[in-house]
Amino acid sequence: LMVLVEACMSLPTKLPSMDDVIKLNVGGTFFVTTRGTLCAEDGSMLATKFGIDSPFAPPVEYEGGVFLDRNPDVFKHVLDYLRNECKFVGQLPGNEILSKMAAEADYFGLKALVRACTLTETKVKVKKEEK
Repeated sequence: LMVLVEACMSLPTKLPSMDDVIKLNVGGTFFVTTRGTLCAEDGSMLATKFGIDSPFAPPVEYEGGVFLDRNPDVFKHVLDYLRNECKFVGQLPGNEILSKMAAEADYFGLKALVRACTLTETKVKVKKEEK
């Protein structure tokens, strides 16, 4: 019994936190962010997968990061959106990137980002036609 108690006491006691740093391997490119950033949009696949109370097993790491088989050139824009409290900040990406972002957002279940990309893409198109 004493051995069992000692074994339990030596287990890590740190509980998952929204401040936990998570390293992602997205299509071979590494990104480092927090659990809170990945969970910024409630109900998304990322929030479900990385949430503290996730019903899924902890994500499997591959070559030093949680592997996501997605396009890193597009994912960086998705991650910036999540890091900025689910808002576009700074210069907006062009329509080609917005279109790809909408597809990535749809894959990750980021419904607000899908809407934002679609609305922004329409506004950019209208502005170009006005010139």
